[in-house]
Amino acid sequence: MDEINVVYANPGYNLASEDTWSFYIVKSGDLDCSGSFNELVGGGGSEFNEHEPTLNTTLHSHFNSGDYIDLEVIASMPENVEGYQLNLKIDSTKVTILSVGSGDLPYFSFDNFSQDKFSSGTLRTVWYDPTGSNSFNLQLPKKLFKIKLRANSAISNIGDCISLGDEIWSVFYDSTKSPISSQITLQASLSNLMIHKLLNILPSPMTNAVQFNLNLFQGAPVYLGLTDQFGNTISAQQNLLAGNQSIAINNLQTLVNGFIFYNLTVGNQTFSGTLMKYSE
Repeated sequence: MDEINVVYANPGYNLASEDTWSFYIVKSGDLDCSGSFNELVGGGGSEFNEHEPTLNTTLHSHFNSGDYIDLEVIASMPENVEGYQLNLKIDSTKVTILSVGSGDLPYFSFDNFSQDKFSSGTLRTVWYDPTGSNSFNLQLPKKLFKIKLRANSAISNIGDCISLGDEIWSVFYDSTKSPISSQITLQASLSNLMIHKLLNILPSPMTNAVQFNLNLFQGAPVYLGLTDQFGNTISAQQNLLAGNQSIAINNLQTLVNGFIFYNLTVGNQTFSGTLMKYSE
């Protein structure tokens, strides 16, 4: 790797010489950490503002206070997508964010979401294709991710509770890293199920052990499967009681360093995504 492109969450940010960045690298060979900053690339805030997504909602039934809501965030645009960032503001007096889940895009990870801000009604997320194929097509609408919500009051239109935040741009990038216009549709439906929550995954990145921390609304069988890029798989299964619980795998030496795909089934709910493994 000869070059790292740093994409600012707010392209209008005034770059300062003392700015620093931090990130994880999986080392596979000699690594020279020296480097220099070249330039800020891009046309500034106006270019991104012109391509801010439009936000629409589909018709749905009326939600009552206490209802659980499944909200799908669906996007469509005329070009292939290399990555995106979204900043959703959700009225926490009307709905509470409970959890997020994967959609149609690969490489889902909870690390890509600002889970510490959910309680205040802020959902920030980024996504990119780590393979560099630059070939994910959204010409036909696809689900970016899904959100579990709980209604705190009666809701006739979920669109009245959700908007694009203005402190960080929401933008999609094409294969040349240029912003492109897009349309986002929020599709809400009444959830028939109480939900289990995946609270967090520790450590991140993982080494030779990993623990998935959960909150179960009732006792349920839990299955955890981990698969590396070469198809090596390791799994664990337990019956867990209601409340805060965890399931762990402590012998991950058989999995190769790099991207690890996980599949977690709790009762009739499934969580899936990508983790990073690094161990000496």
